[in-house]
This record gives sequence, C-alpha cells and structure tokens, in this order.
Amino acid sequence: MSRQRFFAALLIMVFLFSLTGTSVSAQSSTQTIVILGTSDIHGNVDNYDYFTDSVPTGSSRRGLTKIMTYVNTVRASNPNTIVIDNGDTIQGTPLAYYFNMIDTSVENPLAVAMNDIGFVSATVGNHEFNYGPAVLNKYQSEADFPLLSANVTGCQDYTFQPYVIQDVGGVQVGILGLTPPAVVHWERPENIVGCVFGDAMVAANTYIPQMRAAGADVIVVAAHTGLDDTYGYGREENFVNFLANEVPGIDVILAGHAHANIAGQMINGVLVTEPNYHGRNISDIRITVTGGGSNWAVTAKSSTTPSMADVAENPGLVTLMAPYHSAAVTYINTPIGTATGDFPGGFLARVADGPMADLINQVQMDAAAEAGYPVEASLAALFTNQAQLLEGPIKLKDAYAVYIYDNTLYVVEATGQMIKDELEWSANYFNQYFYEPTGVTVNSAVRDYNYDLWSGIEYTLDVTKPVGQRVVELKLNGEDLAMDQMVRVALNNYRATGKFPTANKLYQSTVEVRELITNWIMARGTIDPSDVFVQNFTLVPPVNTWLSAT
Repeated sequence: MSRQRFFAALLIMVFLFSLTGTSVSAQSSTQTIVILGTSDIHGNVDNYDYFTDSVPTGSSRRGLTKIMTYVNTVRASNPNTIVIDNGDTIQGTPLAYYFNMIDTSVENPLAVAMNDIGFVSATVGNHEFNYGPAVLNKYQSEADFPLLSANVTGCQDYTFQPYVIQDVGGVQVGILGLTPPAVVHWERPENIVGCVFGDAMVAANTYIPQMRAAGADVIVVAAHTGLDDTYGYGREENFVNFLANEVPGIDVILAGHAHANIAGQMINGVLVTEPNYHGRNISDIRITVTGGGSNWAVTAKSSTTPSMADVAENPGLVTLMAPYHSAAVTYINTPIGTATGDFPGGFLARVADGPMADLINQVQMDAAAEAGYPVEASLAALFTNQAQLLEGPIKLKDAYAVYIYDNTLYVVEATGQMIKDELEWSANYFNQYFYEPTGVTVNSAVRDYNYDLWSGIEYTLDVTKPVGQRVVELKLNGEDLAMDQMVRVALNNYRATGKFPTANKLYQSTVEVRELITNWIMARGTIDPSDVFVQNFTLVPPVNTWLSAT
C-alpha cells in the first residue's frame, strides 16, 4: 500500500507540476513603447528664424528646444521611450552654416542639442553631404548616437551603420536607416567620392532579416524619403510606397524629405508617419507589444504628429544653446551694403522678368568670368517668396534670405537642346492656362526652387500650351539658338548634376553662391535694380492681362 500511495503521490506531483509549467510558459505581459521621431530639422535648434532675425509665431514655431520639452513630458509618463532622427539635420540655417564653415572650433550645435535630448540614432539625409567630409565626420564624431544608412556604401570618406537595435523596456527595437539614392543627382561629386547609393528596397530586404535574427522584436525604418513618387526622381527620391509594399517585416516607417505632416497612414499593414519639418511637429509613435523575455509580438500601433507651437522651449537647452544663438545673431546682422531701390520677389518675380533673379545670375556670371570661365548664360531660382531685397541697408541675413541653400557655382558647356529641355522642365511650374478668371496658377507638384529664371538668352514661355511645348522663342544674342549650338552656362551644383548630367563641366567653385552674392554686394557697397535688370524673358499670356484677376 505504501508503494501504491508513493506512486499515486508521485503522479499527482507530476500532474500538478505539468499544470504549473504550462501556466508559467503561457504567461505573457503587454506593454506600450514610445518612439518619438524628428525629421528635416535643418539646423533649427531654437525657436528662431535667422533669415528674418525674428521669433516665429503661430504654426511656424519650431526647434529642438521645444522638442526636448515634449520628449521629457512623454518620458515622464512612459520611461520606455526613445527618440530618433530622420536626417537633413545639420544644414539649413545661418546658425548651422556658421558653425559648420566659419567657427569650427566648438562642437556642432546640432550634436550638442541632440545629445542633450538623448537621441539614439539619426538617419543620413541628402543634405548631410552638402558641406563635405570634414563637416559631416566632425558631426558624426561629436554625436553620442550612430548615423544610419543601410544603402550608402563604399564611401571613401564616410562609414555609416545600417541599423541599430535598442533595448526599450526589454523589447528589442530595430531601427534601419535609408538615404535617397537621388543624392547622386544633387550633390557635388567631391563630397560623395566612392559612395554607392543603392536601391533602398534591396538594402531593406537584406538587413531586416538580419535584424530579426539578431533579436529585433520591432522594426522601424527611418527612411529619409516621402510618399509622392510622382515627384522628383521617383523611386530614387520618394520610395515610401515601394518600401511598404516590397519589403516584408516592417512595422513602422518614419518618413521625411518631403516636409509633409502625416499623422499616421497604413500602407500594406505598415504604419507610416512624417513629422513635418524644422521641429514644428514630432511623430509620436505608440507600439503595443505582447510577450515576454526575448519573444515579443506587435499587437497594436498608432501615431500622431502633435504640433510644437504651444510647447514651451526647454530652459536648460536654451541656456546650453545661448552662446551659439548669440554668435549666429551677431553674424547675420553684419552690414554688407545698401540698395537704392527694391528687388522684388515672390510670385510676381517669377511670372514677370525682374531684377532679383537677374542679380543672382549677374553674380554667377561675374564669378565665372573671374574664375577664367566666362559664360553666355546663367540660370537661378528664387527658392522662396522671401527671396527679395528692399530699398535701404542690406545685412548678411538679407543675402541669406535671397539664397537659403548652400549651393556652389558650376560652369557647364550645354547644347541648345539641353537648354530648351531645361526650360520645358522648368515651365512645368505652371498649370496649363485656359484663360480662367483666376489667372495663371502654379502646379502644386512643383516646388518654387524648381522654377528657374535665365539671363543671357532671350526666351518666351507660353503657358496656354501643354507641358513640353511651352518654349515658343529661344534666342542667343538676338539669333535663334540652334539645338546643337554650344553655350557656356553658370548654374548651381544641384541643377548642374540634376538637369545637365552629360554636359561638360568646366568649373566648380569652392564657395557657396550665397557667399558670392554677399561679396558682390560688399564690393559695390551700393546697388540699384538698374545695375542688373535686363528684359529677356516673357510669359504668355502677358502678366498684365490676367494678374489683376488673381
């Protein structure tokens, strides 16, 4: 009997143990992790507009100082929070330029601010390459977080991690960085020596399985790219839709580049969000996971893009950035000359020939001649509606407002056909005009910076005609421009590499066009619109027949 009782007790113990074991193995927990994402900060640390030398108001309020306040608030409510950046970070303001190119003795202010906030990664955007290896490598060395790009390889001067896996409350979050391959169409070759900008989807399909194998429970792709693949260079520039549809295993895509505000959108089961630009918004991504140990599964995900407009600036970061801010404000208020008349900008300066674009083109033509490469034509864009000079004193900030990008000067030898093709491409800026009461309107798919105004040639654009048929007159020195005729053209590096890729490149400057403009004004002291204005461009129908109706 005792032996029978022993075996009975043993069986009961085994049974109970099996029940307990099943219970333990079936146990799981649920938690929510938070991923906060920025993109296209473009040098905006404080809530300050260095182009206008003023504090932004309304929806234009911005900056990492506001981002930090929001981040700290979220962390206080959920410590399982990380912050990531999606590129185009170190370029875009006079502050960024000053500490990238003039005073390089101190740490990069973007690295200092982002370290203070506690970023865990930053994707490499297209504008990260603008200042060349010395600046980008300095920023990378000063950042406490890795710079990510899985599809940029082989560079002579750079090495980027493809991904990082971050432990967030026991959940392994994999962050993959992707850069737009279209960089090759925009960037100066000396800034990307040896770099191979591979297909983003190929890179993602390569690394995401590796990330899963390395233990990643959640996959976030921080891709410096937008959703609208009909714009620009298509798949090479805006590949979010391709990424979501061609690459399995992605939970979230943090988008960028397009400066769009996308709170949250599901594409093929992938959550997509984009946080606007300049730190005006932030992508607040909430991911619910269920499981335990090394085995967690995503059970829910959502995102919002709260505005930073009413968020206070973090006083600690403001204090940390104060020396940088003070130096930048002093810099932009440097007097450089006087204008005796207005150089108007805005929409009118694009539809009617005027002195503002002519000034930029004159500067480019003079600089090319001084370098030993005189040109017959020049092209330039008025990047924003603030690209203008008003009668009175001119300060450095005014030159920055005229030319906000850090482009350099190129001289190329182009054929008449290349010039005509560029004009037709540029003329897509306008919707076809059917004499509607509203007048001539702008094609919303084309940015202001992709509409060029030329000097040196004489041309007429007829916007009543379809795209591709709008150049109805094209002359050089009063004679029709032959399609095989060679013309020396001054232009910026973005347009040279993007629209004249096969043209013979004769010269490239080592200083930015904006600095050439500044130096040109300083050398003259006083400038007048009549110094540069030449009527060489006509829009059909004439502006005075429809502008009053707009």
